[in-house]
Amino acid sequence: GHELVTTHDGVVAGLEEFGQVRVLQRARFPVPSAEADTTFTMPGDFDFLDITVPRGAWNHSLGPSATVFEVPAQFRSDDGGEAVLAGQAISFGPEGATFGQQGVEIELPLNETEDFGNRQFEVRFWESRSRRWLARETLAVKRVGVRRAVRGRVYHFSTYAAFAVPALPDTPAPAPPNTPSTENP
Repeated sequence: GHELVTTHDGVVAGLEEFGQVRVLQRARFPVPSAEADTTFTMPGDFDFLDITVPRGAWNHSLGPSATVFEVPAQFRSDDGGEAVLAGQAISFGPEGATFGQQGVEIELPLNETEDFGNRQFEVRFWESRSRRWLARETLAVKRVGVRRAVRGRVYHFSTYAAFAVPALPDTPAPAPPNTPSTENP
């Protein structure tokens, strides 16, 4: 069971610095099981995104919630423009909920129509104090049909988004050790 609210404009609680945003979807889920891992799938247009709570990781009286929204233009890049927002952001609640060493796995949408070239993706969270997107553990990119998502492990609920960042250069293969030549010069 879940509660689903669809598109409207509004201010997302805790993100007043973003001002009015386009909220695409809001969902609330029941309290996860304490006895088994629990996976919640977003309803509606974002039904390719999951939240997975490991057994025993949830210690809150409310179940998780997720608000998917469009990030205003002035907050769509970071690191001097090197990191670029790659999809919508999701504000996960209850805000500030923590999960210990197990963490919770979340999935974030990637823009289906944009070509990010050879960039790699990172999960980042909005840190209001510094007004920056800070990187977190990124696990994988998944595809469901034409839709793509980035999966990450987080240790607290906040607002998260996927960012496209320059790919790390390939590490060159080590040079072979010098071998003595058997040829005469």
